[in-house]
Amino acid sequence: MHNKDDRPDDSLSEDNLENLLVHMRGVRAAIPVNQKLREELRGRLREQLAKQVKAEAGEALPQEFADSSREGTILPESPSTVSPGKPTKVLGRLKRAWPWWGTAGILVLLLGSWLWWNTLAPRSLEAGSTWSITRFWFDGSALDAAQGLSKADWVVVRDGGLVLVGESGKQTALLKPPAGGSYLAASISSQKGYLALIRQDNSGLEQLILVKVEMATDRLGINQQSLTAALAEPEVLYQAQANQQLKDLAWSPNSRTLALSITATQGEEDLFLFSLESKELIRIGPGRHPAWSPDGSRLVVERSGPGSETTQLWLLNRDGSNPHYLTNGEKPVWGKNGYLAYVQSIDTEKVLTYDLDGFPLFRVQQRMGEVRTLHLGANGNRVIATLTQGKTLEGDQLLLAPDNQRSIAELSWLRQLELERVREPRTLRLEPTNNYLGLEFAPDGGTLLILRQDGGMVQLEQIGLQEKIGKAR
Repeated sequence: MHNKDDRPDDSLSEDNLENLLVHMRGVRAAIPVNQKLREELRGRLREQLAKQVKAEAGEALPQEFADSSREGTILPESPSTVSPGKPTKVLGRLKRAWPWWGTAGILVLLLGSWLWWNTLAPRSLEAGSTWSITRFWFDGSALDAAQGLSKADWVVVRDGGLVLVGESGKQTALLKPPAGGSYLAASISSQKGYLALIRQDNSGLEQLILVKVEMATDRLGINQQSLTAALAEPEVLYQAQANQQLKDLAWSPNSRTLALSITATQGEEDLFLFSLESKELIRIGPGRHPAWSPDGSRLVVERSGPGSETTQLWLLNRDGSNPHYLTNGEKPVWGKNGYLAYVQSIDTEKVLTYDLDGFPLFRVQQRMGEVRTLHLGANGNRVIATLTQGKTLEGDQLLLAPDNQRSIAELSWLRQLELERVREPRTLRLEPTNNYLGLEFAPDGGTLLILRQDGGMVQLEQIGLQEKIGKAR
């Protein structure tokens, strides 16, 4: 049990607290304060603040800040109590301008990324889905194909006539030329609907003619009645001489100029441009199979190489000047998206069997065609810059590889050798396969039209295209 005097006394506690505070003030007053040390610390703080303001503002410091590092300078208790002055105004302006500078920096970064993406980023074209439009027997006559006014119609030159092919691949019409004549080549201008044709009359002379093509009312193909009437009275653009052969028609992107090659009796092939406005035929140099750049300023043409079976592709101005060798290939076409597609023939060899010592015994050799692509852009300026600097042109990609499966001829040959018990090395040379007769991009560059001969059959196919941006595999 506690006594009454043992309970806490409130008045006594308050006196003790007051006495404690008085004692602490006395102790604090008794401790000496190093005023010089405090002033030096404040001077260092002021100096650091002045340097920071100068770095952010990029301007000269006021005298009061410049002298802050000197001994004895009176400093405010904290940076927040600095009186308004020039550094404070500079910081305010920087804070207010920061959103604008940040937005400008982001825009510059986006612009640089867009320029790299559209000009410098490596590009490649890959084949997507493939579908067969139509097929027919190859009778050895002139054969050509042209994309119509849409993705759903085509014009095929076959057996001297014009075959109109619809969306489902059905051959909707066969248009014959006047008696004794034949059509040899065709090219359609998608922009204005011009159909240029090479027509041979009954005397063997060739003509370059022009007709207007119209779409049918259902928008699913070419108007057959309108085309039949136009073919009865075409416009004759050029009448070839007796020793000349016309071929390889190609429209310029603006549909005002037609490129073609003319072969003389001596076998010389020259390229010409025919202007629809001036009606003039102008020679631009040797070559065949012209392909226009998307902007119409340049051409890629095919020329004979040093070997008997070597063909080369050359990039030149539309007047024939400034030629540059690109690569080996043939039948070039230059699409709207800046890709050049061409055919390259390769000699393949397969070893079917080996002898007991591991050496090839029976081999098969065959020449095959493959489709490759090269990104040239709208006019080939980057490629010309690369070639002018003496660098090697790179970036060509395989689009369609040849079918290298075993054929019936190979299997029959192997069986015959086994029956005859042949054990000496033998080589079978097969006829060329994947013989591409022509390529053509769709007007939007999204598909590639292919005319391909395989044995005694000819197939008209369309290949979907997909563009990849980034490092090619």
